[in-house]
Amino acid sequence: MKLIRNLSHIPPDLLESKLHAQPLAIPPSLNTNELTEQYNRAVAATLDLLAPLKLKKQRNIPSKSWFNTDLNIERRRLRLTERLWRQHPSPSNLANLRLARSSSKKHIFRQKTSFLRSQLDRAQNRPRELFNIVRNQTASAPPVPLASKTRCEEIALFFSDKIRLIEQYFLSTAIPTTNPNTSLNIPPSIRTPPTPSTAHHNSDLPYPSLPPNFQDSNHPNSLTKNNAAWLNFQPVTERDVFNIISKLKPSSHTKDPLPSKLVQNLKHIITPTWTSIINSSLATGCVPNSLQLGQITPIIKNPLADPNDLNNLRPISNLPLLSKALEKCVLLQL
Repeated sequence: MKLIRNLSHIPPDLLESKLHAQPLAIPPSLNTNELTEQYNRAVAATLDLLAPLKLKKQRNIPSKSWFNTDLNIERRRLRLTERLWRQHPSPSNLANLRLARSSSKKHIFRQKTSFLRSQLDRAQNRPRELFNIVRNQTASAPPVPLASKTRCEEIALFFSDKIRLIEQYFLSTAIPTTNPNTSLNIPPSIRTPPTPSTAHHNSDLPYPSLPPNFQDSNHPNSLTKNNAAWLNFQPVTERDVFNIISKLKPSSHTKDPLPSKLVQNLKHIITPTWTSIINSSLATGCVPNSLQLGQITPIIKNPLADPNDLNNLRPISNLPLLSKALEKCVLLQL
C-alpha cells in the first residue's frame, strides 16, 4: 500500500490562492530549521485541504522490452471490453470479450517472436551476445526479497560501512604537503578550482514569466556578478533562485511538500520563501534537518544477479528539491 494525493483534480487557480493565504512569507527571526518546517507545514496543510492522502495498492510490473505501442492499444481495448461485459453480461458482450482475448494473445505472441528473431539476427556473428540472449530467455529470474525493516537496516549498514572504508582509504593515502591542492591523491586535471568566469552562470540568460518585483541580476548580491575573490557565502537573490528552480530535474523526494511539477507551476509563489530559507542557511552555515534526508533506492546492477547479495546492489540517492536548490546556490559561489 502507498499513500498518494490525487493532484490532477486540483484547479491551479484554487491551489495558487490557497498558497497565497498560507504564511509562506516567514519572519526573519526564525532559524533555518524553523523556516523550513513552517514552509513544509503550510504547503502540507494546503494539500491536505484540497487533496487529502489516500491509500493505494501498488503493483510491481516488470518492464518488457518487446512491449510496444500497438500492444498497449490492444491491452486497453481488451480492458474496455472486459469492463463492458461486467457491466452488461450479455451473450454478445461475452463473445466480444473472447474475441478480444484471442486477438490479444496472438498479437503478444507475434510481437515476442518478431522481437526475439530480430535480436538473434543482430547477434549472428557475435557468439557472446548470442549466448547472453539465450540465457536471458531460458534462465529464471532470482526471487526478489521482501522489503522489511530488518532488510532496510541491513542495506543501510552495508553501504555505511562501505562509505567508511572509502573515507579511511583516502585518509590513509593522503600526502602531507603545504599545497592545499595536493593534500590528497587528486588527479592533476581536477586539482585546479574553476575560475570565476566558469563558476557562475550567464547573467544574460532570459527569465521567463518572472514577476516585476523580483530583484534584478544587477543587484550587488546577485550570483550573476563575478567576484574576483571568494571569502564567504553571499546572499542570493530571488532571481537567482527562480532561475535555479526552472532548471531543476523533475525528480521529487517522498518528503517534498510539493512535487516537482507543482514546484515548476508555482515557482513565482514559492521563490521568495525558498530564497529566505537558502539565505538563512548560507548565513548560519546550517543545513535544515529535513533537507539532509535522502531517499535511497537500491537497484540491482545485473537483472540476473542474486538480489540477496548486497554487493550486487547500487544505491541511488534522491534529495528534496529545496536541498538541490541549496546545493546549486553553494556550487555557484565556490
